[in-house]
Amino acid sequence: MSLFAVTKNNNREDMFTGIVQAVANTIEVSDNNGIRTFVIEFPQGFCHDLEVGASIAIDGV
Repeated sequence: MSLFAVTKNNNREDMFTGIVQAVANTIEVSDNNGIRTFVIEFPQGFCHDLEVGASIAIDGV
């Protein structure tokens, strides 16, 4: 499944494209000393190949 988003910036359009590999649920959102923390429940097996330093993009409404 592919994903793209278009934003307008200084009268031009920027496009980000990527691949959606999973849909996850937000379990908890907490604020502490100006830092917002999210607890995300990923599908079973999604995190199996993740390594320290890997990036996960989270975008939603």
